[in-house]
Amino acid sequence: MSEDLKKLNYKRGAIKGKITAFQKFVSNAAAEPQLSELQLAELQLRFDKIVPLYDEYDALQTDIEMLSASTSGEDVGEERAVFEDAYYSSMSSAQVLIQKNSRRASVGNEFEVSSANTVVKAHNSNFINLPKINLPRFEGGYQDWLAFRDTYLSLIHNNESINTINKFHYLRASLKGSAALIIQSLDLTCDNYSIAWQLLSERYDNQKLLVANHVNALFNVEPVRQESSQDIPFPSGIILADPKFNEPSSIDILVGAEIFWDVLGVRKIELGPNQPTLRDSKFGWLVCGAIIHPKVDVPQTCMFTHELPSDSGVDISRFWELDSVAPEHKFTPEENACEEHFQKLRHVMLTGKRDSGTYSWLSVALCAVEGESSRLGFSWSQR
Repeated sequence: MSEDLKKLNYKRGAIKGKITAFQKFVSNAAAEPQLSELQLAELQLRFDKIVPLYDEYDALQTDIEMLSASTSGEDVGEERAVFEDAYYSSMSSAQVLIQKNSRRASVGNEFEVSSANTVVKAHNSNFINLPKINLPRFEGGYQDWLAFRDTYLSLIHNNESINTINKFHYLRASLKGSAALIIQSLDLTCDNYSIAWQLLSERYDNQKLLVANHVNALFNVEPVRQESSQDIPFPSGIILADPKFNEPSSIDILVGAEIFWDVLGVRKIELGPNQPTLRDSKFGWLVCGAIIHPKVDVPQTCMFTHELPSDSGVDISRFWELDSVAPEHKFTPEENACEEHFQKLRHVMLTGKRDSGTYSWLSVALCAVEGESSRLGFSWSQR
């Protein structure tokens, strides 16, 4: 065999190896019930790379056939038939897979629950198109975890129509920053999806950390500053149409649209960054725009305490404990005397026996207001 023929056979073998690898990839892809967006993109890329190989093989095979016929008279046309069968079989299978999966609802980085797949049937048998819902994003902030968790569970995790490997694709596409690092080392397999979700839940589904984060957010609220005209650098010699523009007051006049532009002048003065603008008018200069205050560092004050000195005499537990009623009511001396007198009177009424002394219903009341008989009024005078 000549040296040129060896080189041509080597190049032809390399092309046949690529076709064999492509056949294996297509066969594995066809075994999947549905290709993910990533798998579909990889299949399309491989398909595009295989397309020009036929022309390369055709040129090499033609040269090999010519050299073989001139040197040994051997017919090598059978090699071409075997290659073409493998080439067209794998390419047609790949094309069918691409078309079939492209027609399905594509859910990926821009996951959508579209109106084509999700509709609500109204009472009049018409269908209402629902707006799309984008795949949630989570970058590791505790303040965003609850919203991400509930949305992801509803759209992806609890959706039985999505297979496990695709759920893992969507989870990876949703995570950014520090959150993505938690599952970065896990291989993209069905078994690892549940592990990935468990790792995220253990890291961020922590009630103590969530509460602490919200408390910190409350204390980090930027203070509101009251706008003051003293903060505005007015140029000297400026006469304002309303010198007390920053003070609430009654409206003097409403200028209609038909004369507004006649009242407004053309001159304008920019007072600088984060400051309003002065506009000229026939009434004087008008203050227009907003005052944007830069952020200022304000000392934070925490209103929480864990304990107080024992001799402080302050019981802060009453702030969060409900007032409780004592199991037994303790009578005052006056109430005890009244109760005792009432029981004696009740005994007389029930038995008809009277001890020493005379009891009356009025005497029960006298016990409660001992020394203050004048408060009984007409009842006391007619006793």
